[in-house]
Amino acid sequence: MDSCAVMRGSKNGLEKKIRESKAPALLDIDGDICHRLHNASKKLCAPFDYWVESLFTDLHTDHRWSVDLREKLAEVCEILGIKFTTPERFVSHRWTTCYDIAAGTLRLWDAYYVFYFGFLKLEDRKIYKPVIRKILNDRKVSEPARAKLDSVHNYLKKKSMTSDGKMRKTRIFEKVLFQEKRTILVLHFYTSVFPILKEYVMMFQTKQPMVHRLYDKQLELFKVFITYFLKPEAFTRRSGKQMKAVEIEEKFFSPKKICFWVEKQES
Repeated sequence: MDSCAVMRGSKNGLEKKIRESKAPALLDIDGDICHRLHNASKKLCAPFDYWVESLFTDLHTDHRWSVDLREKLAEVCEILGIKFTTPERFVSHRWTTCYDIAAGTLRLWDAYYVFYFGFLKLEDRKIYKPVIRKILNDRKVSEPARAKLDSVHNYLKKKSMTSDGKMRKTRIFEKVLFQEKRTILVLHFYTSVFPILKEYVMMFQTKQPMVHRLYDKQLELFKVFITYFLKPEAFTRRSGKQMKAVEIEEKFFSPKKICFWVEKQES
């Protein structure tokens, strides 16, 4: 049952009326658990200040409304040997969708880097040209394909843009080129953590009633997630009630170097 006042209001909510007139023994599982997990995911991401979420939105907007830019990005993907997909839309009230979009962004990262290089000013191009050369060498791009890429860059350099378009490109430059390491770090964090949360949400969004597995899955989710921060001896062989009562001591903390891992996304 959703957590809004219409459904769970203490005076006139649907749950209140059902409990009073039809089912006094109605089981209370504390609202929509999937919404709660989305809200928890949002809290988890809050310290990053929407750094990649705003990038997702800018990339989606840039290619949704401009057919020629979408075609040119597809052309860059073909040159680099990357499967092209249109940048996905980020939906703020479905926070676990960050995983799919982050994974897709990492897969297309070289294409974005090479594509937006074409909009840079001459002085910035000189700085980032070696990076472009390395991407092309690593992906074994032929000389004819490089000439084709030069024509794409020439097209992008001459493209006229609205003031909103220019501002959007500036934000994308900042995150894709100028502060690439920060963006990559956040993307890898998302693709490491969110699969755990998404699996839980997908299970309880199926058509079949799964309330009989709620407690076990919540306990399992908590244990898996806490392994990113604590050593196993802090929570193994403990029930949910016992885990709530555990006093977290410094000796239980995992070494910082193994708290999270990153995996290279394949094209």
